[in-house]
Amino acid sequence: MIKQITFRITLLAIIVTVLIPVSCDEPRSTDNEKIAFSSNRDGNVEIYIMAFDGSEQTRLTRNAAVDDFPQWSPDCKQIAFHTERDQNLEIYVMYADGSEQTRLTNNSAADLGPSWSPNGSIIAFHSNRDDNEEIYTMNADGSNQTRLTNNSADDSFPNWHPDGKSIVFQSLRDGNWEIYTMDLDGTNQSRITNNSAADAFPKWSPDGSQLVFHSNRDDNWEIYIMDADGSNQTRLTNNSADDGMPSWSPDGEQIVFHSNRDGNYNIYLMNIDGTGQTNLTSNSAMDIIPSWGHFTEVSQAHTKAD
Repeated sequence: MIKQITFRITLLAIIVTVLIPVSCDEPRSTDNEKIAFSSNRDGNVEIYIMAFDGSEQTRLTRNAAVDDFPQWSPDCKQIAFHTERDQNLEIYVMYADGSEQTRLTNNSAADLGPSWSPNGSIIAFHSNRDDNEEIYTMNADGSNQTRLTNNSADDSFPNWHPDGKSIVFQSLRDGNWEIYTMDLDGTNQSRITNNSAADAFPKWSPDGSQLVFHSNRDDNWEIYIMDADGSNQTRLTNNSADDGMPSWSPDGEQIVFHSNRDGNYNIYLMNIDGTGQTNLTSNSAMDIIPSWGHFTEVSQAHTKAD
């Protein structure tokens, strides 16, 4: 009984904590917008940032292991990511200039796919620490790690609704990847896509009215958009290559994604109706998994990574 009461109090604390968002998106200035991404251009996968137009590409991490999946904090002072530098995948955070890289998870399983709550106090992620991939939350300092999903299938890549009241994620519980939503305590899990193909990597729009995701329902990976309830599913990209891992611009008017349409993976930009598709990185290496934020300069004490 004591354990049940403690668990309920913990979930209530999470609910209260994440409801007040902290945003770096207002007022918007494209001069300060940065896109974080992963690249193997220097021999192994590391994390980089660049201006929203593809200029000023700068490396943030530097080690022999893989550093991947960068995700901006809501105030854009920090970046969460997962890394193999400890022999297995763990979640780290660092300042936006690459300084003070700090480990948040520590176990023999794989912890990956971090996603910040709207006010930056909680990070959702997925882990196979309980034999299959399930979704967890933890405080932004790595404490209070709590499991939200519990079934024999894989649940992964959570993303917070801007109001802090729900989480969208992908699940294999129906035999193929489909998109689900749930309340932030793990209750009210509801399926919002339903087809025989894979629908994956959903992300809420900044106003919470739409979701962008990628799907192979048309034989290869393409990017789609839909309303928050799963209606009005619309294809945005259309080519024989793979387009995936979409991320919204801070104002919700554009989408950044990766594509191998030019032979290798690069970062592209398009409007939310699919028009204006533009290559931002254009090099012979692999540039993947973009995340778009409004950059805030960090303290002078936070020096750039060597």
